[in-house]
Amino acid sequence: MKTFFTAILLVSLTMSSSSFAQNPGAEILKQANSYFDAQVFDVAIERYRDVLLVDNSLEAKKQLAESYRLNFQYEKSEYWYRVLIHEMDLDSLQQLHFAQVLQSLGKYEEAKKYFLEFGKGNPWGLQLAKGIDARKMLENTNNNFSVNLLSVNSTGSDFCGQLYGEGIVFCSNGDFSSEEKMRSPINRGRRTFVSVYYTEKDETGVQVLPTKLKGKINSQFNDGPIFFTHGGTKAIFTRNAFFNGKKMTSANGTLTLSIYEAEQSEDGKWDKIIPFQHNSKEYSVAHPTLSLDGNTLYFASDMPGGQGGMDIYMCSKIDTIWSRPVNLGNKINTPGNEVFPSLHSDGTLYFSSNGHPGLGGLDIYSSRRVGGKWKSPKNLGVPLNSNYDDFGLIMQDDKTAGFFSSNRTGGIGADDIYYFSLKNSKGDKVVSIAENTEKWTSKLESTDMVLNDRLSMSKVYFAIGDFEVLPEAKQELDKVALFLQKNPARGVSLNAHTASKGDDFVNLEISKKRAEAAKAYLMSKNIDGDRIITNGLGETQLLNECQNGVDCPNELHEINDRLTVKLSSSEPVNMEQLFFPKVAIPPVTAATNPTGTRVKVPAKGGKKKVKEILTPIDETTSRKTIVLRPADRVQGSDFLEMENDTVFLDEVSFEYRIFIGPYEQIDNNLYYTFAEIDKAAKKKYTDRGGYVVLGPYNNIEETERLQALAKERGAKKAKIYVYHNDMKVDLSTRRLKKLGVQ
Repeated sequence: MKTFFTAILLVSLTMSSSSFAQNPGAEILKQANSYFDAQVFDVAIERYRDVLLVDNSLEAKKQLAESYRLNFQYEKSEYWYRVLIHEMDLDSLQQLHFAQVLQSLGKYEEAKKYFLEFGKGNPWGLQLAKGIDARKMLENTNNNFSVNLLSVNSTGSDFCGQLYGEGIVFCSNGDFSSEEKMRSPINRGRRTFVSVYYTEKDETGVQVLPTKLKGKINSQFNDGPIFFTHGGTKAIFTRNAFFNGKKMTSANGTLTLSIYEAEQSEDGKWDKIIPFQHNSKEYSVAHPTLSLDGNTLYFASDMPGGQGGMDIYMCSKIDTIWSRPVNLGNKINTPGNEVFPSLHSDGTLYFSSNGHPGLGGLDIYSSRRVGGKWKSPKNLGVPLNSNYDDFGLIMQDDKTAGFFSSNRTGGIGADDIYYFSLKNSKGDKVVSIAENTEKWTSKLESTDMVLNDRLSMSKVYFAIGDFEVLPEAKQELDKVALFLQKNPARGVSLNAHTASKGDDFVNLEISKKRAEAAKAYLMSKNIDGDRIITNGLGETQLLNECQNGVDCPNELHEINDRLTVKLSSSEPVNMEQLFFPKVAIPPVTAATNPTGTRVKVPAKGGKKKVKEILTPIDETTSRKTIVLRPADRVQGSDFLEMENDTVFLDEVSFEYRIFIGPYEQIDNNLYYTFAEIDKAAKKKYTDRGGYVVLGPYNNIEETERLQALAKERGAKKAKIYVYHNDMKVDLSTRRLKKLGVQ
């Protein structure tokens, strides 16, 4: 939901260089507050961090806590709220906001405490506290829906999907210029606007890259969501207040959201854009939905006179004129935000709110109007809701399936589109939505299954009678680590088996040690050990007849010598995530213990023995030596030699990483100081101490600029290392620059 709470544009921000020199902290704070007021929170965060480098400003800390909250970075917001608690008493509004942060992080009891504190002066807080008490009931809602992640999702923000024509229409700020970019990490620091996209699948079932809707619906700012009428030939949609090439800014210099109508011409293009008569440049009017006859319009707005935040309004069409908007009242609207209304054909209104009792963030609710009055909204519960933002629900006519959007964990991007369908009493899906819907959903598999084949794993080998994780085995376990990184709510069980050769007890002990050693390796990839169950099964589950006393050739015995990986959770998992591009798996580190990680492994006789399995690797010593020199064969060029291979310099690509440190301890404050330079910053520990690592980057000049910025922010030491094919090489950027490498 980040997109539509930050969908405005700051028109002008200026800074006086002379006064900046006289009072740098005050001037930076002023600039940061300007960005905050304009809701450009990512930039505001950077400026507030700059303030704290020169001034221990309490105001900057308050604004950081709020900026992170409004930017949906709840862990960082919690950190700064806890800093504030040590320095001051939170006021009532801060108590409310801190409670909301804690609720989204799943810290329910503490959240309830602060909701009740806020409730001492505002009865709304008591209502929100009820959401904590009702959490278990909402988590066990008997709506019997299965939820699938749509394959149209990118690593950007994708939301408000719906069937249209032979495909899907949705909103996104992702990059769909190529399949690679669609699945690549978001370009950090680049703020892109939302557009309305359409995609379908070709005759072979392959998804065609999404393209923007033709015509004038998409502008140079934010566009969407969209609602289609009259068989899909007319539409009503949201965009920034931008019309006929002109932006209409408010008094404080921001672009609000407005509603527009459009018609589709015979050539398929959308034109004849008409603004909604109740638009205003001083407040937002957004998220329109229409009744079946097209004569009743519902939308969200923060216009004056509401209950607070964004409220839902309705108006009726009289001839060609829309009546004055009417607030739906305090049954529907709260002091929080009510957004993304959707009217079902039976008159049920679906909408999202963070003001009614719920699981946290935006939850999806339903209500109906009976006798001219709206009934108390019903929270739709799990799995349609989570403690994150859930919104943009579209329910099909028979209410057995539909779409919604969420930024919950386990997705692909900032927001993702999900398809849900009702299951029958046997657990099978009831498929009544249009036939082409199923082909858009990711396959959710039952969890009692072996992952080896799903992850394209080759056999995990161990030496005979040993449990050391060999290099070949590490390559296969890396696939498990990648799976767990992409599915942070999931766990696995590692099940080690042996052949029947040798003593039964020894085989059982070796299998236990193999499972524990595999777990230790996954933990070295920063996987929480609580997510990994180990089972040493010895020769108790043979796959063939090669048991004790049976004469079998070695190749048949080897079939039984194996490590299987199974899901350890009873919940379904999104298997399609496995086919997205691989992310870099961190090298072996002891992230939680700079001196090494010690794990308990079973010893003979069943006793527990402490043995150091994982030793931290010094990042600065794991290198690949290459020789770079002028080529005698080609005039004016250079080549390098690597392990007897000769490669010309212009055929080689390098990457650059910045190691900041070492530090004895990397606390949140230190980490965030440098994470603001690159949000992908990682913490790595070696026997020399802890480092904050930025990168990788592809350009030396850009890397050196970020290195200088790290030093400006107080880096103890910031050193650039050169990598080739993910291996550190003995080359300096200075040497490469002399040879013309950029």
